[in-house]
This record gives sequence, C-alpha cells and structure tokens, in this order.
Amino acid sequence: MRRSVSVMLVIALCISGMTINAKGIEGDGEITTRFADGGYIIESVTENSARSTGSKSGYKRYKYYESNGKMAWCVDIFGNFVYTGATSTCIASNISVTVYDTAWVEIASNSSESGNSAIGQVTMGRYALGALVESKTVDLRLTCDANGNLS
Repeated sequence: MRRSVSVMLVIALCISGMTINAKGIEGDGEITTRFADGGYIIESVTENSARSTGSKSGYKRYKYYESNGKMAWCVDIFGNFVYTGATSTCIASNISVTVYDTAWVEIASNSSESGNSAIGQVTMGRYALGALVESKTVDLRLTCDANGNLS
C-alpha cells in the first residue's frame, strides 16, 4: 500500500511538471502558457520611466494560476539595460518571488545577464501534508532591443 502511494506521488509530480506547448498572445500583449494540469502562467512586461537616454529598466512578471483560476504565485525578473540604437546590453538583473497560496514555496531561483537579456529560472513547489506534491520550473527572460524596447 505504501509503495503504491509513493508511485502515485511520483507519477503526479511527473505529470504536473509537464507543459503543453501552447502559448497565446492575449489582446493586451500578455502571453499565456498552459500546463497539462490546467494551470497557466500569464507573462507581462512593465517598463520603468527612462532615467536617461540610452538606459532602460523594467521587469517581466510571470503570474501562475492554478486550474481553478486562483493566482498562487508570481515571479518578476528585473533588468537594467544600456542601448545605443545599434546594440543593447543587460548590465544588472534580479528576481523577486511573491507567494499568494501558502501551500507553495520557492525551491530555487537564479538570475544573470546574458547579452541583451536578463535571464533566470525559478522552481516552485506545492506541499500537502508535508510532502512535495507538485513542482513548476519556469525559465525567465527579459530582453531589450537596440532601441530600448523591452520584451
């Protein structure tokens, strides 16, 4: 009996981490990624006011909703950029995680700068009765083009 419960938990973890390659752009520019378990992530970009010509900062927000439509957590990847009209470079990055459903916790996160992008990854886990029952790993990317446009 105990072995069958363990096998079922492993199967649930494997299924819950799988994504459906279904990305759609909503009317307001938000991108939605749907998971096989019915959960989904909505991505949106916010540009901060320009501090000076040739520099830009902002963030991309990844909001995770469970299959019931309840927002469980969100992750922001922040980036500071310099651009010239011909090139752009990410000079700083950071990640912030906000949890709305206390069953979820941040397992791991990291960020770095790569060319004209702030990149990162976050792994979130959901616990029930003290056991990890679901995890989501999300790749994060905020990019600045040569004209200072964030995506």
